[in-house]
Amino acid sequence: MVKVLTACGNGMGSSMVIKMKVENALRKLGQTDFTVNSCSVG
Repeated sequence: MVKVLTACGNGMGSSMVIKMKVENALRKLGQTDFTVNSCSVG
C-alpha cells in the first residue's frame, strides 16, 4: 500500500493538481494499491 499526502500553503488548488499528477504517475507505473490525499497547510 502506497500512501501519499500532497500539501500546499495557500488553499487546496495546487495540492489537488499535484494529487491528480501523482495518481496518474502511480497508475503508469502499474501501482493499483495506493491512496493519495491533498490538504492545506495554512
